[in-house]
Amino acid sequence: MPSVNSALKVLKKKELIRHEAYGHVELTAKGHEYAKNIYKRHKLISSFFQDILGLPFEIADDDACRVEHVLSSETIESLTVFMDLFEKHLEKHPELLDDFREKLILERNATQTEDYITQGLCNLTKSVEGKQFLIKGIDGGPQINKRLAMLGLLPDTIADIIVNHRGQVILDSKGTRIAIGGEIASKIWGKIH
Repeated sequence: MPSVNSALKVLKKKELIRHEAYGHVELTAKGHEYAKNIYKRHKLISSFFQDILGLPFEIADDDACRVEHVLSSETIESLTVFMDLFEKHLEKHPELLDDFREKLILERNATQTEDYITQGLCNLTKSVEGKQFLIKGIDGGPQINKRLAMLGLLPDTIADIIVNHRGQVILDSKGTRIAIGGEIASKIWGKIH
């Protein structure tokens, strides 16, 4: 891994900084321009990851940091044109982004479901009356996950199964009875105890 000194030497050689041994570091005009360009790239890429792909801020920001230095000018230019065009069409057809995100959530959930099955988990629709169900994961997307969290149904929660009638489940979680329809119950994964 390169040292700070060697990194500073490279930046000085490229005329991006002014630096004297053991002194402070200052950006040159060229360095300021380079930094502004990197920041612009970062914002564009992070915006694409967040606003279009629907990734959480932390992931979008981390991934943007990884790729902002390696994308060519042509790729950045193409991405800029795409973002401008997409935003323009989004005003006329807001369902485009909704359709894309819905498809993306379905794809992610399918992958998550495969992972749960591989781990030997079942969904809540398979729970057994009189048994306990340990929640290990929920693949319902942001709205369903938030709703279930508000009910106290989070990973590592143990619930008593009161009724399971064709996937419609009534459970008791920490003294509170909760009725869950089959569609949402199919997105709650865990183990029967």
